[in-house]
Formats: sequence, structure tokens, C-alpha cells
Amino acid sequence: MPSDQQQLFKETHQKYQQTFSTKNETTTTELKKEIKQMQNEKEQLENRLNKMQLKIENDKNVTNNKEKFQQILELTSNLRVSQEEESNLLRNAYDQRKKHRMSSKTMHELQSDKSALEEIFNEISEHVIPNETNAISEDSAQHLIEMWKEKNMQNEKELEHVHNEYKEHHKMLQELLNITHSDTKTDNELSSLRNEINELSHEIGDLENQRDSLLQALDSKLAIYKKRAFDMAKNKTVLLNKIKQIQDEIKDVRTEIMFRCVVFKDEMDKMHINGRRPMSEKEMKEYLVSLQEKKHKYEQCQNNLQRQSHEIGILERTEEILKSRHENLQQYIEYKEKEESLAEQQKQLVSISAMKSEIDQSKGMTLNSLSEVAKRVNAELQLRKNKLVPLIKQFRIKREEFEELQKEYKDKKQIYDTIKMTYEKELQQLQTSIDETGHDISMLNQDINQTQKQLKDKKELLANISSDEKCKEYKTIYENDTAKLLQKSKRLRQEQKIVIEKQGKDEIQKEYFNRAKQLMQIKLEILEAKTQTGTTTNENGADCMIIAGQE
Repeated sequence: MPSDQQQLFKETHQKYQQTFSTKNETTTTELKKEIKQMQNEKEQLENRLNKMQLKIENDKNVTNNKEKFQQILELTSNLRVSQEEESNLLRNAYDQRKKHRMSSKTMHELQSDKSALEEIFNEISEHVIPNETNAISEDSAQHLIEMWKEKNMQNEKELEHVHNEYKEHHKMLQELLNITHSDTKTDNELSSLRNEINELSHEIGDLENQRDSLLQALDSKLAIYKKRAFDMAKNKTVLLNKIKQIQDEIKDVRTEIMFRCVVFKDEMDKMHINGRRPMSEKEMKEYLVSLQEKKHKYEQCQNNLQRQSHEIGILERTEEILKSRHENLQQYIEYKEKEESLAEQQKQLVSISAMKSEIDQSKGMTLNSLSEVAKRVNAELQLRKNKLVPLIKQFRIKREEFEELQKEYKDKKQIYDTIKMTYEKELQQLQTSIDETGHDISMLNQDINQTQKQLKDKKELLANISSDEKCKEYKTIYENDTAKLLQKSKRLRQEQKIVIEKQGKDEIQKEYFNRAKQLMQIKLEILEAKTQTGTTTNENGADCMIIAGQE
């Protein structure tokens, strides 16, 4: 029966691990869907830009103002960013809903498993399973259910947060669309705008040439950085898989330790690994929390890098679109370069490259630290597993021995209780008989004293009567009476001797029984002390019973 209970608990734990792992995994189909969605969004953005261009060309009421053109460009970029954020929010909301459904299903399954486990525990607790292991297993099942409840609460909070962000971004989009569709433009403004677009296209061409000349020097460095980033991404995926495996192993070890922490607490304090005590459960939790914080920081840095690269890609796309459709932007870019020196741009590029190198170094350091931490955790887990195997075997052997000793102790205790009851009854009977004989002896002594007094009185009377010759008949009467009294006194003395002899034997027997009672009480205390320490043997119990029978 305990093996069935352990198998059921392991099955529920495996289900929990599978559900937890499937939530975090991303399949290739999902990635393909995301790529298609990005392509569709790209096409939609291109169509919108074409529509805006047609509106600018065909509308008669177009204003001739540089600031409004720049506002339109900013609005398009903001619109693109907001659309991407909206799509990300929708995708996150869908994932959160999916996770919530999966967690609710697993909650129902765990509750059903918990009810089944409780029924098994109630059936087995009276006969087989000890109270301590039953309490531990129930606590572990309750702990898993509480963990799932906390995760469901977190998922609900995240869903609320995602809905709020989605509403805010939707409001921003509506405001941007209202701004884009609000203004009307005249023919003069439209012609001036076209001239400005041509100038800007010329300026953009010049800027692109300068950018190409600057980037040619940086192409080699960028290729190296791209290779490093690719290698780092591969290493990151490998390390994340290892960390997941380590987390699964840690969960298995924690469940095993929960079953055996009560029994092995004293032995774990005595154990030493490399001159120090092994980590307790609290220390292990703190260590895992620190690992999760480091992982969270690493993910934040990675998200920032992805966001920056995404923004750079958006800017490059906008540049390419404007370059392909506006030839006069080159002149506008030359005009802007005259106003703003290229030295500042070069400084910015140098600072960006330095920041990128620092970020790459920090990435390498974090990955190395994570790999070292993973190796340490694996080594410590292996050591603990190797240490726990012989202890578990010893624990099982000790447990079997303890159960056998407990059975023997109960059997001998029953025999001892029955013998003790019989001896106590006999002692009570002997005590009552001794009290009765003592009372009889005291009564006989009183009778003897009275008869002796009567004899003395009658002897005096006989002496007085014998001195008188006239009273011979009285003398014969008194002689007969004295003869009767002497016979009676002899008989009473014989009875007194018998009673005294019997009293001596009864007192000796009473002393024997008192000594036997003291011995039995002392041996009972010794047996109780030994059973408390767990060092009783068969021979001691047998000796106790033999001594009690002899005495």
C-alpha cells in the first residue's frame, strides 16, 4: 500500500512538471505564425504609406510647412511602434489566457488527485503508514496545490495588466489616426511640400553615401559582433535547457527531502561536505531565488537589445522607403548636415559601439557565471544524491527493525500486564488473610491473659480452701475446674504456636512479594527507558519474565 501511494504522488508530480514545461516551450509553428504576422504588418504599413503619399499628391488642400511634414513622419514611426506594441500585447494576452486555461485544467486534475490521495491516506493510516510520513505526504500535496493557486493568481494579475496596457495603446492609436486625418491642404502647400520632399531625397542620398563610407570601416567589427551574438544566442539556449533540467532535478530532490527531512535532520547536521554543513532547504531556496534574479536581469538586457535592434530596423526601413520614393531628400539632408556637424554623429557612433562592447562583455560574464553556477548546482546535487542513498537504505533497515521490536514489545507487555494482574490479586488476598490472622492472634492473646488472671484468682482460692479441712468437696470441685482450665490453656497455646508459625511464614511470603513487586517495577522502568531510546532486545524481556516467575 505505501508503494501505491508513492507511485500516485510521483505521477501527479510528473503531470505538474509536464504542464509547467509545456507552458514555457515555444514550438516552430508558433514562430512561423509570428513571422507571417510580421510580414502582414509590414505589407499593411507599406500600403498605408502609399495611401498617405497619394493623399499628399492628390489632395488640393496641402500645406507648405516643414514642421507638418516632420510631424507626419514622426506619426508614421509612432504608428508603426504602437501597432507592434499592440500586436505584442494581443499575443501576450492570448498566451496568458492559454496559460490560465491550462492552469485551471491542471488545478482540477490536482484536486481530483488530492481527493484520491486523501481517501488512500484515510484507508491506510490506521494500519500501515506511520503518522509522520502521512503528514509529510499530505503537506507536500497541499504545497503543490497552493503553488498552483499562486500561479493562477499571478496569471490573472498579468492579464489585467495586459488589458490595461492594450486600452492605453488603443487610445494612443486613435489619437494618432485623428491627427493624420484631420488637416486639409491647398495646392500651393502641396507644391511646396513636393519641392521639400525632393530636397529631402537629395539630402538623404548624400547622407546614405556618408553613412556607407562610415559603415565600411565598421563592417568588420559588426560582422565579428554578429558572430558573437549568434554564438551567445546558441549558448544561451543550451544554458536555458540545462537550467530547466536543473530546476526539474531540484524539484525532484526537494520532494524527496520533504519525505525524509524529519528522519534525517539529526544525521544531516552530523554530515559534512568539504569541511562544512550542506545547504538546508531555506538556503537552497535563497540560492534559487538569486539564480532567478540573475536570469531575470539577463532577460531584461536581452529584451533591451532586441528592442534597440528592432528600432534600428524600423529606421532603416523608413529610410529605404523614403529613398525609393523621394529623390529630393538628398538636398534636404545636405542642408541638415551643414546645420548639424557630422562630428557629433561620429561621437555618437563611437559611444554606441563602446556601449555595445560593454554590453557584450557583460553578456559573456553573465553567461560564464551562469555556467559555473549550473556546474556547482549539478555537483552539489550529485553529492547529495550519493549521500542520501546509503542513508535511505539504513533508514529502511532501521525502520523494519523498529517495527519488529515494537511488535515484540507489545506482545511482552501484554504478557507482563496479565502476570502483573494475577500477582496483584494474590497479594491482595494474602494481605487480607494476614490482617485476619493478626486480628485473631490479638483476640487469642486477650483470651489467654484473661484465663491467666482467672487461674491466679482460683489458685488463691484453692490455697485458702485447702488450708481449711472442712472444705474438701470444694477442693475437688476446684481441682476438676483447674484441670479443665489447664487442658483449655494447653489447647490455646498449641493454637497460638500454630498461628505464630503461620504468621511467620505469611510475613516472609509478604516480604518476598514486596521484593518481587519492587523488582518488577524497576525492570518495567528499565524497559520503558530502553524502548524510548530504541535499544531493547529479546533476551532482556525474557529474563524479566523468568525472574518474576521464580520469585
